Amino acid sequence: MKIKKISINECGPIKKFNFEPSEINLIYGKNGSGKSSVVEFIIKSLFNDKSWENMKGYSGSGKIIIDINGSDVELTPQSPKKKKLDEMIEQSRKGLPSSLLKLMVVKEGESNIVKGYSGIDKELIKDMLSSRKILDLILNNLSQTVKNARIEESGITIANQGEGKEYHIQKKLLDDINLLLERVNNEYEDGILNDLEKRKKKLDERKNLLEKARKYRAYILSDEIKKLSEQEKEISDYQPESIRELIRELELEEKNLKGIKIEIDALNKKVERLNDLKKLYEEQSLAKRHLAYTIFKEIERIQSELYKIDEDEINKLEQNISKYIDKKGELESKNNISKEYSEKSKDLKWLESLRERYNNFLNDKSISDNPKLYHTAFIFLLIVSLVLVFISKPFIASITIVLGFISEFIYVSRIKSYSNYYKKNEELNQIKKEFKLRFSSDLNSISDLDAIYNDEKKYFDQLELIKNQIESLNVEVKTLYNSIIDSFKKLGKDIKQEQEWGEALSEIKKMKKETDNALAKLRERLSRLDVDENEYVSDSNGVEFKKDEMEKILSEMERLEPSVDELEKKKIEHEKICSNISGIKKEISNFFIKIKHSEISEYEWKDCLDKIISKKESIKDELNKKLGELNGLGVDEIDYEKENPGVDYSAYDVKSIEEEIKSIDDEIKKEDGKLKDLKLSVCRVTGDDINVSWVALIEHLYSKRKEVQKKLKDLEVIIISGILINETVNEISMEEDEKILEALKSNDISDYIYKTTGRYRSLSFEGDDIYISDDYNRFPLKDISTGAKEQVMIALRIGFLNRLLKNSPAFLILDDAFEHSDYDKRKLMVNTLFELAKGGWQIIYLTMDDHIKKLFEEKKENFDISYKLELL
Repeated sequence: MKIKKISINECGPIKKFNFEPSEINLIYGKNGSGKSSVVEFIIKSLFNDKSWENMKGYSGSGKIIIDINGSDVELTPQSPKKKKLDEMIEQSRKGLPSSLLKLMVVKEGESNIVKGYSGIDKELIKDMLSSRKILDLILNNLSQTVKNARIEESGITIANQGEGKEYHIQKKLLDDINLLLERVNNEYEDGILNDLEKRKKKLDERKNLLEKARKYRAYILSDEIKKLSEQEKEISDYQPESIRELIRELELEEKNLKGIKIEIDALNKKVERLNDLKKLYEEQSLAKRHLAYTIFKEIERIQSELYKIDEDEINKLEQNISKYIDKKGELESKNNISKEYSEKSKDLKWLESLRERYNNFLNDKSISDNPKLYHTAFIFLLIVSLVLVFISKPFIASITIVLGFISEFIYVSRIKSYSNYYKKNEELNQIKKEFKLRFSSDLNSISDLDAIYNDEKKYFDQLELIKNQIESLNVEVKTLYNSIIDSFKKLGKDIKQEQEWGEALSEIKKMKKETDNALAKLRERLSRLDVDENEYVSDSNGVEFKKDEMEKILSEMERLEPSVDELEKKKIEHEKICSNISGIKKEISNFFIKIKHSEISEYEWKDCLDKIISKKESIKDELNKKLGELNGLGVDEIDYEKENPGVDYSAYDVKSIEEEIKSIDDEIKKEDGKLKDLKLSVCRVTGDDINVSWVALIEHLYSKRKEVQKKLKDLEVIIISGILINETVNEISMEEDEKILEALKSNDISDYIYKTTGRYRSLSFEGDDIYISDDYNRFPLKDISTGAKEQVMIALRIGFLNRLLKNSPAFLILDDAFEHSDYDKRKLMVNTLFELAKGGWQIIYLTMDDHIKKLFEEKKENFDISYKLELL
């Protein structure tokens, strides 16, 4: 049993883990890398057992593939319970305990096999090394009461509790029932009450015989009713009442037939008059169609004249004249605006030149201030210097004289610039005078000049636009004029003077209107005739069309027209009535043939039918009488008695017997009161009501005795079998304890303990405590060090597995199983794992300990086995 593949997805820190184990495998990862989630995934996939501790609830998907006896088995955390490994082992019927799987996995360094100070207990050792657990299970199913019971010559000796209590209750109940039966035999069987009940029984038998007679009478009546019902049904099936209705219907139909014939004669006369009117109407119709043809031709003639006066052309002409007048007025307006804007922009070119000169003057850098100030400063500083020299301050005097010469230098350099500025200033004054002359306002700044310039520039730009518009309008006006002259020519007028256009257009429209009116009247007249063009007739039939006369003819035709359909309907109705009369007669005749088996003449139908109906009523009365008697008997059909009981039913006899039975019942109650205490005692045992009869009560008491005897016998079988099982199991248990001690001392286990620990050799029991021994001493297993206990637990796992699997290697999963062992012992334990792998075991060790990783890496060099390192 080896693991072939482990695939894990999204399980705790593990996102994806795919691993195909070799013979010995080390899965290494730092703390938090997902080692615990791998172990938890393996446990959830392999086992149903929920007793694993410290499970962190990691969830994930994936699978584990295990080779079991050469077949691959796929397991997942979601696998059904029956497909888990522990369930498979229990169902294998090889005597293997399901707990052996817990030996195959060490989770999170917890090497203890069971929870406790010792890491293992006596019960688990029994489970692993013997069938003692089965014996204990057998004993656990026996109560302590049964275990303590004894079988003696006098019977079973058992305490009054549990099964023993029930045994004593049933035994006492059986004794009580036997005593009651003895009293019944003495007090009831030989008394007056028994005689009364026998007399009552005979009366009941007589009553039952009369009851059978009642049921037999009911059976006879039922048979007679059945025959009468068949006779009544035979007549009813022919429905004589419906034949009576048919005879009435026949009389009514014959009466209706006479009336229909009179109506048909009157309608024939109306139809003849209708045919005459249709001829007159056809003549008027031809005259109307010829008149329509004549009007149509006149309309065609007028339309040919109207074709010359085109409505679209008139509308076009009228629109063009209107446009011409509008455009001409617009052209005149644009010319006036053009003159205005030309006047307002006449100084634009002078202003453009003026702006350029004015801007040049403003941008001129010539000195505008008077340089005489600097010359005055030079004279003043020169005088100061002389004064300072005179008062013996030559240094200050030298400074002032230098400042004086600087001032004089500035005066000489600026005198030329000031001269240029003066000339330009004179020119600016001349410009301002001309500006005021042209625009009647002062030129104080460039903004004044720009304001006037912008106004004239605006008018100038608009003038250019208007000139373009005037040019376009001239072209439009000319085009419209030519179009108007052309339209007049098309309408038959040669008009070129504008002032004549309006009058000429009015004449054309008037003539068009008069022609249209004449045409409309003709069309209206033609429309009133309501004749399609394809119905026109060109030849006259010599008849004058008169609308009133034609309408009068049409009105009378419409009044008479329904007579045609009505006549057809009446004819159909006549045929239908004739057919119906024939059918009714045939149906009535067939009825009498079926019921009388011969034909009856039509005049005898009524009398014969009355006799048939009378016979039916007579049968019905007899039937009701017998039904009343049957209902009075009150017997259901399922209770009918078909055999004659030999007596006639008499309601009087039944009543007499019931009265006698009542009298006997009263005597029975009287005697029953005397035996009330005995009856109450019996009822307590049977559970019957106190009013039950003695016969039934005695019957129930015997049944109760049988029931108690069976329960008591079953209890004796259970108790006796329990006593025997307890004795047998106790004998076997003593033998099993000896076998367990032998197994613990066997090489299968002691060798692995010594190989793993290097010191301890065997285990033993003292009560429920487990002791471990070396070559010199014996110690309680719970008191040795954690590291030593860890080694012992690993050794026991391997020893138990080898013994249970009969040296058939499997897999071993160890999650930091050596973390509590000291470094020297770790080497020994790692060596043991490699020895196991060499023997065919598959080892999967998970660790985050660098020292253990190093030991595995070193040890692999000494063994010729397949080794795989997987990093998380």
